[in-house]
Amino acid sequence: MAENKKIMIVDDEPTNLLLIEETLLSGDYDVTSYELPLKAKDEIDTVNPDIIVLDIAMPLMDGYEFCEWIKNKSEYADVPVIFVTAKDSVEERVRGYEVGCHDYIVKPFKPEELLSKIKVTVDTIDAKNSLKEEVDNVWATAMEAMSSAGEFGETLQFLDKSISCETYEELAELIFAVTTSLDLSCSIQFRYKNGVSNYCAGGICSPNELELLSRAANKGRLFEIGARLFVNFEHVTLFVKNMPIEDPEAKGRFQDLLPIMINGANAKVLAIESAISLRKKRLGMKRVVAQTHESLLVMQEKINAQKEKADTLLGRLIQEMEAGFLSIDLSYDQQEYMIKLLEDKKTEVTALYDEGLELDSIFNKIIVELNQVIAEK
Repeated sequence: MAENKKIMIVDDEPTNLLLIEETLLSGDYDVTSYELPLKAKDEIDTVNPDIIVLDIAMPLMDGYEFCEWIKNKSEYADVPVIFVTAKDSVEERVRGYEVGCHDYIVKPFKPEELLSKIKVTVDTIDAKNSLKEEVDNVWATAMEAMSSAGEFGETLQFLDKSISCETYEELAELIFAVTTSLDLSCSIQFRYKNGVSNYCAGGICSPNELELLSRAANKGRLFEIGARLFVNFEHVTLFVKNMPIEDPEAKGRFQDLLPIMINGANAKVLAIESAISLRKKRLGMKRVVAQTHESLLVMQEKINAQKEKADTLLGRLIQEMEAGFLSIDLSYDQQEYMIKLLEDKKTEVTALYDEGLELDSIFNKIIVELNQVIAEK
C-alpha cells in the first residue's frame, strides 16, 4: 500500500515545490519539503524517507551531488531518487543515471505522470521488500537446516563413539560433550542392577539434583517444567536445566534429538553392566585357576616326596628281608620268590606315583587352556 510511504522533496523553486507537494499529498503520501538541499541533508535522518524527489539545478549543492551523497550513505543507499528537472539532454539524463537516480521526469510535468512514476516506484519498493523478506525466510530456513544437520551429526557421532565406552564415567563424559556443544547444561543418572551413578556436567551434583533425577525417572519419556526437561529411559535419565524456551524451533529440535541419544545411552548402560559382570567373572576364574595351579604344585611336591620316601622304605624292607632270610629256614627258591614279590610291589607303587604325575600334567594343560580363554576379550 502507498499511503504510508514517506517522500522527501528537494527543490529550490517554491512554485515547483508546492506543485509537487500538492500532487503527492493527493496520492495520500507523507510529504516533507525542502528548498535548501543542505538542510534536507542535515534532516534526512529525521525524515527517514522511502522515496526522494529531487531537482538538479540548486545552489550550494546540486541534485547530482545530493544523489551521490545519498548513494554513498549506506543506510539510504537503497532509497529511490527521482529527478524532476528541466534538464532534458541525453548527457544530463546519462549523468543522472550515473549518480544513481531511479527515474527521471522533465519539467513541466503533468501531475498524473508524477503520481504514476511514484506508484511504480512504490510497487518496486514493495516488491523488493517482499523479495528480501522471502530471501530472509529462505536463509533462516537454510540456517536452521544446517543447524539441525550439525546437531544430528553430533548425535550420530555420539552413537558411533559410545560403542567404545567401557565405563559409566566415559559414557557420561561423551553425553556432556554433545550437550555442551549445544549450549545445554545437564546432569545424568544411570541405573543398573547393582546400583545408581549420577554425573553433573558442572562437577558434583547437588542433593536437590539427585532427588530430581530419581523422582523424575517415572514421569514419562519427556517431562517438562519451564526451561527444565527430563528425558527418561529405563536405565537413564537426562536432566536438561536450560532448554531454549525462547527459541521454539531449537527447543523442538532438541526434543527430537536428545531422546535418540539417550536411547543409545540406555542400550550402552546394559552393555557396560554386562561387560563389568563378565570382567568380574573372569577375575574370579583367574583366581580359581591360580589357586588350582598352586594346589597342583603343592600336590606334585608331596607326591614326589612320598615317592622318594616309599622308595627308601621299600629298599630298606628288601635289604632287611634279605638279611633275615639267613636266620629263617627257607629254601633258596622260597627266598627268591619273596624277594621277587617285594620287587614287584615296589614296581607297582612306583607306577602309581607315575600315574599321579601324568594326571598332574593333564591338569596343567587344562590350566593353560583356561588362562587362554580368560585372556580373550
